[in-house]
Amino acid sequence: MAKIKFMILSFVCYLLFAVNFAGAAPQMIEATGVYIMDTERDKTFAVAEDRARKEALRAAVEQSELYLQNVSKNINDKLTKDELQVLAAAVLKVQNESVSKKVDGKNIEYTVSITALVDVDSLNLDEIVAKKKTWEHRVEENQRQQEEYEKLKTENERLKANFAKAKTKSERKKIKAASIKNNKLFEANQYLNAGEWLKALETDPTNADEDIETILKRGQMYLEPRRMILQESIAERDKRYENALAEFNKVIKLDPNNADAYYWRGKVYFQKGWDNGEFMPTATQTPFFDMAQKDLNKCLEINPDHNDAKQLLQRMNFVGNTRDQYKGKAIMP
Repeated sequence: MAKIKFMILSFVCYLLFAVNFAGAAPQMIEATGVYIMDTERDKTFAVAEDRARKEALRAAVEQSELYLQNVSKNINDKLTKDELQVLAAAVLKVQNESVSKKVDGKNIEYTVSITALVDVDSLNLDEIVAKKKTWEHRVEENQRQQEEYEKLKTENERLKANFAKAKTKSERKKIKAASIKNNKLFEANQYLNAGEWLKALETDPTNADEDIETILKRGQMYLEPRRMILQESIAERDKRYENALAEFNKVIKLDPNNADAYYWRGKVYFQKGWDNGEFMPTATQTPFFDMAQKDLNKCLEINPDHNDAKQLLQRMNFVGNTRDQYKGKAIMP
């Protein structure tokens, strides 16, 4: 129950609008999710329950979408399907959850039932449309999460079917190992949904890989502030930065001409400089900003069309110009 509430609250936090559909009565929704676990293949009971919970939540969001479409006939003309899905999740408030198990030989059937309230009394469609730009990132993240979930679900069903047909111990052992990996990836995706990005990194078995793409991904997830728990100490923050730098340094060692690695390392130095107050007009030393600028210029030397590097460099130049202007005024008689 707490996990579902946290996921719903994370949607609400990302949607930066005040919600209001004149005259629409609140709607109570009931949804159920079922997952059958084969204990010969898989004994991860908590994950099995979470899979059923995920199905229940998805069913509730679908009902919420239908309700929004019913109370506003022109909503499909103003919001895309993905935007509507995010909105439907944001206005969904889980009131109650129940979990039941039914054992049938080697199978355990998990059923999660939720009751949720859809309250759109304060929702104003025109305001939502006007502010769509402010929650584009949430829509993109939701798309990614849904695609990943469908991929894992399809793979898990395939593993179930193959295990039932397996004739040898070696075949079953191989499928069990793949099932464990699938469960870990599912858990990692759930942590991502809940905003617990470091736990996702620790859980995702593919993060042990040392290919360039995976290393870059690890570094990015250490760095991105929106992917971290909001309450962190300075020591924890600095540890994130050091972890991110270590990952980007690995990539540069493996591929000295990787423009993305220089961009992301430059972004770490920029963030460290920002936290260190180097953006202030009164700053006399800017060691981290200097290193950031060097890396961003290197990135653009390798890839002149790297737009993210261009934008960050423009931001740094603006800060530098402001600081120089302040110093110029300070020394005027």
